[in-house]
Amino acid sequence: MKQYTFSEIGYLLDYNNVNHLSRQFKEIVGMSMTEYKNSEESKRNHYDEII
Repeated sequence: MKQYTFSEIGYLLDYNNVNHLSRQFKEIVGMSMTEYKNSEESKRNHYDEII
């Protein structure tokens, strides 16, 4: 399964600015996208499971 970069994720979600996505992600989830990605505790959903 391909892992998308944050920029690719922003593009796929129709964000003009990955920083805007990053700020919203941190506000909602409570940690940065990098922290979330590196967290072993998180059960992440793959992109194709979300859409």
